Amino acid sequence: MTGDRSTIQAFYSVVRPYIPGTKRCVYNGVVMDKKYPFIEDHLPGEFSGLHPTYKRPNVAAIRQYVSPSDTVVIVGAGQGVTTVVAARQAWRGTVHAYEPGSEWIELTKGTVRLNAVEDRVTLVETSVGDVVTSQGSDTSTADERDPGELPECDMMELDCEGAETEIISDLGTLPHVIVVETHGFRGAPTEATVTALEDHGYGVTERIPVERGEKYANEHDAYVLVATQSDESHGREYRT
Repeated sequence: MTGDRSTIQAFYSVVRPYIPGTKRCVYNGVVMDKKYPFIEDHLPGEFSGLHPTYKRPNVAAIRQYVSPSDTVVIVGAGQGVTTVVAARQAWRGTVHAYEPGSEWIELTKGTVRLNAVEDRVTLVETSVGDVVTSQGSDTSTADERDPGELPECDMMELDCEGAETEIISDLGTLPHVIVVETHGFRGAPTEATVTALEDHGYGVTERIPVERGEKYANEHDAYVLVATQSDESHGREYRT
């Protein structure tokens, strides 16, 4: 059954662009700068433009740990969902979002605009560290930035498709909280990422399967880690 579903999804992804779009996609409460066909209102969730649990562990951590005046760094903005959520949380602060894929950058720009958070988001078309994959998006126009050049921040979220371990190892600024999506199946094992965090004095407080579920996470070594510096070293309390 899983194979049949995957085949159907692959086929639908091919024909979908030719079905007229009528509604804005909504991912975990974020209105996206892309549309989905009306017919998807009557299809199962995996075929729909409505994804209420998209990036659920990442979004939950941002909502828990980001305060109104914080500075947040997003490495791997992707479709812009966590960038918007961070900007909503840090409504008196600043969000710096980095993304090397030109198509993702354009999508995120539109999503940031639609959700009215442009005033506090700086979006930069750049790769941080080496790009392992950009999920099919062109990176030829992206600048390159060393992880040690990232700005100081209160929280950092990384979804870098396998580059996360190297980036963490080379960080020059150490935020209070790091949220990182691991990609063992792209050559960056979760345990190596944990070690890189611990080498900087972080403790991993949560290890959550990515939103595709526990089976997928176990088979692909794909988790969301929440790592914090000690409260004593920063004098900061977090929401629980």
